Amino acid sequence: MNFIKNTMENTITATQAKQEFGELILRSQKSPVQVTKNGKPVAVILSDTDYQQMKKQNLRAALIEGELSGDAGELDIQAIKEKARKQMADAQDS
Repeated sequence: MNFIKNTMENTITATQAKQEFGELILRSQKSPVQVTKNGKPVAVILSDTDYQQMKKQNLRAALIEGELSGDAGELDIQAIKEKARKQMADAQDS
């Protein structure tokens, strides 16, 4: 699923999100919903299914990177989590 493309097409203001929270939850089941405040993106609401898929993709990417490096070194879960967060943020920015 192309989260970024779907998010850009499915945007709601923070005020609308507050007033229509139930509808926001329903919309997020179909595709991620970007929430804006003062015209700037501040959050993305997505289904748990999409969230779990993103987590698995990030874990796979980290495992592949470690395997390809030839020297995985000491396992540092905090560093892996931070790298995954950065990759997600970078993907949302592009």
